[in-house]
Amino acid sequence: MAVEERKDTEALRNEIAQLQSDFSAISKTVQNIAARTGTDAYQKTRDYAKRAGDSIEAQVEERPFTSLLVSFAIGLIVGLLFQRRS
Repeated sequence: MAVEERKDTEALRNEIAQLQSDFSAISKTVQNIAARTGTDAYQKTRDYAKRAGDSIEAQVEERPFTSLLVSFAIGLIVGLLFQRRS
């Protein structure tokens, strides 16, 4: 009986050690996937912002007076919205 219990205990220890190793590997894999996903999302957002900025810059260069009027109107509206009323 004691020999069987030792074998069972040793087998259980080995299985627990293997599970720890497996969980560690899974954790590293999940971290790598998350890092790649975060990097990809950052790169896509950065590229989108760059294209949007280039597009706005081109529109301002094509129609500077219209851009100035639109900027003034937006500023005026925002100023009126946030104006403190006494």
